[in-house]
Amino acid sequence: MEQKKIGFWTVVFFVFGSCVGTGIFFKNKTILANTNSISLLLFSWILAIFAIVCLCFSLKEIVHQSKLKNESGFLGWIKTFCKTRFYKGFRNFMLYFYMPSLMFFLPYYAIQSVMDALSLFFPSEVIIPFWGMILLSLLVFFYVTIVPMFSKKAVLVQSNIFSFLKFIPLLFGIIGGIIIFATFGHGTAPNHFFEPNLPPRDEPTPFNLTNCTPFLGIIASIPAIFFSFDGFYNSSSLETKMKNPQNFSKAMILGILVVAAIYLTFSLGMALGAKDGTIIGLENAWESDAIGVKVIKFILLLLISFAVLGTANNWGLYITDSIKSSVDEKTFLFSLKTSSLNNWKKCTFIELFLFSYFIFFTLVGCFFIDDVIYDNYKYYDVTSKKIFSFIDIITNWSSLFVFIGLGITIFGFLISNKNCELKVKIFSWLGIFFIAISTLFEVSNCIISLFSSIIWQFKHSDTKITEYIIPNILKTLLLAVIVWICFFNKNKEQSKNIENINQNIQNIA
Repeated sequence: MEQKKIGFWTVVFFVFGSCVGTGIFFKNKTILANTNSISLLLFSWILAIFAIVCLCFSLKEIVHQSKLKNESGFLGWIKTFCKTRFYKGFRNFMLYFYMPSLMFFLPYYAIQSVMDALSLFFPSEVIIPFWGMILLSLLVFFYVTIVPMFSKKAVLVQSNIFSFLKFIPLLFGIIGGIIIFATFGHGTAPNHFFEPNLPPRDEPTPFNLTNCTPFLGIIASIPAIFFSFDGFYNSSSLETKMKNPQNFSKAMILGILVVAAIYLTFSLGMALGAKDGTIIGLENAWESDAIGVKVIKFILLLLISFAVLGTANNWGLYITDSIKSSVDEKTFLFSLKTSSLNNWKKCTFIELFLFSYFIFFTLVGCFFIDDVIYDNYKYYDVTSKKIFSFIDIITNWSSLFVFIGLGITIFGFLISNKNCELKVKIFSWLGIFFIAISTLFEVSNCIISLFSSIIWQFKHSDTKITEYIIPNILKTLLLAVIVWICFFNKNKEQSKNIENINQNIQNIA
C-alpha cells in the first residue's frame, strides 16, 4: 500500500514543533545581558536567524544526495560529505557528550523554574540549598532516564500533555510584557552601545570578551540562540514524504521564520516588560506585591518546569534507545562486554553511564564561575549560581558543536558540488561564516579568560585560586575535550549502522 504523502503545511508545523522548546525561557536573560540593549538584542536574534535560514538552502540537496547512499539524519550527512574521522568524531560527540549533557542540564532547568516560582513568596531567602537542588535534580534525572526504558507509552502520554504547556508562558510573555511596558514604562535600561556590557560588581573581575562591549555580546549570543533553534534540521526526514519535494526548502524556511517571529516577539516583550528579560523579572516592572500577580507568575513558572519535563521525557526515551542500539551493534563503550547482557543489565549499564556524567558535570559546576547575571538572584546560594552558570555554558557549546557539524557537512557538500546554484552557494557560505565566527569567538574567549584570570591572580594575591583560575582551567579543558572528540579522536572502531541513532534524533519534536 502506497504511503500517504504529506503537504507543505505539515512540514511547516513539524519544523515549528521541532524548534519550539524550552531554551527561550532560559536563554533570554543571557542574550539580554550580553547585549545590554533592546536594539542589539533584536539584532542578535535577526543575525542568528539569518544564519540558520542560510543553512536551509543547501539542506535539501544534502538530504537528497544522502538518501542515494542510504544515509539519513545529522550523522548520515556528515558520513556522506565529510572524511571518516569527522563522522567518527561527531558520532562520539553525540553519544559521549551531547546526549549525556542533555540528561544533565534538563533536570536542573526543571528544578530551577520551581526555585524561581517559590522565590516569588520568599524573594530574599535561599529556599533550596545547593545540595537540595542537586538531590531534586537527581530525582528528576532518574525519572526521565529510568521510565523510558520500561514504559514508552507512559513517556508518550506525558509528552503530549507537557508539550502543550510550553505555549502558555510563551503567549503570556508576548502579551504581558508589552502590556506592562505600555502601562508602566518599565523594563530594560535605554540602549547602550559602548559602555561595559554587564553592570560591574562591587569588586572588579578579570577581563573577558563577552563583557568587553555589547557589540561582541552579539556574537556571544549566537550559540544561545542556536540552542533555542536546535532541532530544526530534524524535519529533513520529511522531504521524501512530501507531495511536492521541491517545496521542502521553502516549507523549512517558513517554519523557521514562524518560530523566529514568536521568539522575537517573546524576547522583545520580556525585554520591554522585565528588568532581566525573564517572567520572574516582571515582578520588578509590575511593582506590585498583590498576591494575584504572584500567583499568576507562580503558575507560569511551574508550567515552564513541566514543559522542561516534557522535553526531558522525549530525550530520555530516544537517548536510552540510541545507546541501547549502539550497545547491541557493539559500537559503544565496553560494548564487547555489555552486548551479551540481558535487558535488565543493559538498562543498568546505560543508567550508570548517564549517572556518571550527571555526577561529573555537577562536580565541575560546583567549581565553576559565579556568573554576574545571577547576582540579583538572592534565593540561589553561591554553589547553585555556579552550577547554573556552568549549565549556561554547556548548553551553548552543545548546540554550537551540532551547528559546527552542520557547517562542516555543508562545506563538504559545496566542495563536492561545485556546479550547484549560485544562490545556494552564497547563502551556504554565509551560514558557514556565521558558525565560524561564533566558534572562533567562543574558543578565543575561553583562552583569553584563562590567561586573564592568571594575570589577575598575580595582581590580586588575596584572591582565592578557586574563584577564577580553577573555573577557567576547567572550562578550557572541557572545551579541549569536546574539540578532541570531534576532530582528533582516532578511534579505529567504526559504526556498522547509524540508522537507529539518526532516526531517534529525527523523531524528537
